[in-house]
Amino acid sequence: MYFVAILIAFALLLYWGSLRFFQHDEWFEFLHDASVNLTEKSWLVYFITVIFPTILLMFVLLLVHHKLYDLIYLLLAVGVLIYSLGRTDYNAVITDYLCVWQKGEYEKLPLVLQAFGNVPVEFGEGLEKTHVTARDCYIYSAFQSVFAVLFWFVALGPAAVFLYRLNSLFVSRNNWRVAKCIQDCLEWPAASLASLTFVLMGSFDKGVSVWFKTIFNGGMSVRNIIHANALASLGLNMQWLTGEFHEQHDIQQETILVEKEVFLLMTMVRRSIVFLIFVVAIFQIVI
Repeated sequence: MYFVAILIAFALLLYWGSLRFFQHDEWFEFLHDASVNLTEKSWLVYFITVIFPTILLMFVLLLVHHKLYDLIYLLLAVGVLIYSLGRTDYNAVITDYLCVWQKGEYEKLPLVLQAFGNVPVEFGEGLEKTHVTARDCYIYSAFQSVFAVLFWFVALGPAAVFLYRLNSLFVSRNNWRVAKCIQDCLEWPAASLASLTFVLMGSFDKGVSVWFKTIFNGGMSVRNIIHANALASLGLNMQWLTGEFHEQHDIQQETILVEKEVFLLMTMVRRSIVFLIFVVAIFQIVI
């Protein structure tokens, strides 16, 4: 059933181009603001805005999870999956970013990259630093928007992916350390699988060694794990931040390299998503 829900959700995404009109967070913002005004205890705000809605959804899912209500359960699963997908159209943002490079309108780069939302963007240290930041933003945004969502939806169902999205929304509005730790715990297994998918879809011989080194490296953040594995899987060795790179390439050459790297990243992400959906289909058939 989960595979069917994924197919329906992505079919709607392809048909409409965006699912933002299904992803209204006003209720969460209202609940969060009301909770903050009610109490200063972060754990209680977290319970009201994240845990309680998840428990309520679990109750509804259990209520309709019966053979007579399979269609209702499927519709609920599709709705939760659509709502839980990321809020950023990462492909549109990186396409706009590439257009800015091609037109030479470099002063517009900060504005374009801000569209990645809560992903931090650094600018002012040169075009090379800006590109490394944009590359990192794109990869991590794609991971949070799709890969982590698919992982928890297939692994533990609609309630789990709903919890992941609510926790992400909470972290973007609240500095409670425990919520950030929960976010890391939710993202690490999904990042390990996404990184392995990158390796399988890219340069396996170059990527597999990096995959083993990074996933068992407790000092690396999820963001860095995803970034390192994506680049290693593409077999790219562009030392953007070295002085030699800046001296050896003029702006036209850098633009060509940016185009090449962005195209390779977008292709790998698309192939990885298709591959994951294919694996889910096989898993559903076998189970």
